[in-house]
Amino acid sequence: MPQPTKPLAMRRTGSATGVGTSFVEIPLTVPTKGKIRRARASVTAGSAPNQVQVEIRESSGGTGLDIALAYALAAQPLDSEEDLLYKVSPITGNPSMGVLYVAVAVDSAVADHAISVSLDIDVQS
Repeated sequence: MPQPTKPLAMRRTGSATGVGTSFVEIPLTVPTKGKIRRARASVTAGSAPNQVQVEIRESSGGTGLDIALAYALAAQPLDSEEDLLYKVSPITGNPSMGVLYVAVAVDSAVADHAISVSLDIDVQS
């Protein structure tokens, strides 16, 4: 009897600098359909941040239903296991890949923070 195929797993990473209380988007190239399994964000530099806020968006500047996942201000580093399906539009020239936007902010108005993010994704067919 044939074994069921497992979804292909991948990790996408990115970073942003100049982060303060306003969201800064980090574009991550991902398969057009997938399942987010783990989301992580960590402040890597800047003046004494206590909390990080994250939104995972299916479109740039997305609001409302374009926000696939949101984390309110919370102690960092953020490390959360998920089981969330997403679907994004394909990018020009590669119909199997699209972009998720990870928007990050901190609880400090001083925009001198650097944040690293990663998403673990299962590819859906």
